[in-house]
Amino acid sequence: MLIFDQNIPSEYWNAIITNDESYDGLFFYGVMTTNIYCRPSCKSKEPRMKNVVIFHNQDDAVHHQFRPCKRCRPDLLIHPNEEILNELVEWIDHHYHESITLEKLASISNISPFHLQRIFTLSKKMSPLNYINKVRLENATSFLINTDKSITVIGMEVGFSNPSYFSTFFKRETGYTPVMFRKKYKTKS
Repeated sequence: MLIFDQNIPSEYWNAIITNDESYDGLFFYGVMTTNIYCRPSCKSKEPRMKNVVIFHNQDDAVHHQFRPCKRCRPDLLIHPNEEILNELVEWIDHHYHESITLEKLASISNISPFHLQRIFTLSKKMSPLNYINKVRLENATSFLINTDKSITVIGMEVGFSNPSYFSTFFKRETGYTPVMFRKKYKTKS
């Protein structure tokens, strides 16, 4: 998907002209007069807005026959934001049962809560809280099917300190109460 000059969001244009590396990985920009694409943080000469096209990923840029900038090397390595997010997702996958706040995640990743929320949502297509709840729900369904633990214990083990909220959340997400889900899907042994 391309965004041409008259449709470039002012936030993206500002990131390009200020070389804002917090936008790296969120989009790439190409300069039509050179057919080169860059990261927003590239320190190359500021392009004319009328010559800029926005790409949402590198594949789009390559597909439209743009080549990577030799200065900012957008084709090399995982972007630091992606690396941070991959490490954070791995941390959440192992600590989902704990009390997790956006501030705690920001502290772990050493970036501001606002920036973390923004890059996580743009990259993973869901907020950090939604991802945490997705992991908790996946683990809860597994426990309901594969163990005889009580609903309260399962709720606590997957990170819900309030059993009532756990049941309400579970029903909202699956259409079943935890008890109904267990009855329907638990394997008979």
